[in-house]
Amino acid sequence: MSGSVEKAALELRTGGMAIVADEHGATLVLGALFATGRVIEFVAREAHGPVCLALPAGAGGGRVEPISAAGTLPELDQRAGAVRSVAEALAAGRRLDSPRLLRDEAVAGDAAVSVARLDASLKLATLAGLFGAALLCPIRSESGASAGPTALASFGRRHDLPSVTSTDVLAYGPHRVDPRSQRPRPRAVTRATTYARRLVGAAAPAQAA
Repeated sequence: MSGSVEKAALELRTGGMAIVADEHGATLVLGALFATGRVIEFVAREAHGPVCLALPAGAGGGRVEPISAAGTLPELDQRAGAVRSVAEALAAGRRLDSPRLLRDEAVAGDAAVSVARLDASLKLATLAGLFGAALLCPIRSESGASAGPTALASFGRRHDLPSVTSTDVLAYGPHRVDPRSQRPRPRAVTRATTYARRLVGAAAPAQAA
């Protein structure tokens, strides 16, 4: 299954998203360096779960911090900027000693990610060369229950996302998928916004009708 892990890590590395699944459910994963307001909005709307910032334990501060997906787009952009600042600090090798990484107004609810999927998501972000900082969102049905296998498969196809199990990620040997690769360029952030554009494109024919 190493090919699946590598595909998912490379997707994250270029600003995309991936699904990390186990027997209890699945989590949508995105590199924190690529957070934008529209991406936070999209992830919360499509995955129906709480969005959170996850960091490796050695980074200091909390490992998981929930992020509010409510508010206007400028407010979401502000929160996304704070998320990127945390990820950039981690990428620069700075320890995050603050007990709270995000401002109070950016935080809402409790994180709801299983330990196995949390560890696998952080490792996937590390394999991608993103220093372990990730945005996570459990994938749920509209009722709030964990999405089942059929719904997860449909979700992955609809958004063209690679999927990998937490077991495969945690068992993957190398520390990086491609240690010779350069650090992702800032312009890769624009790729993540294509997920939000798909929503607009899908809605356009219905509106026209």
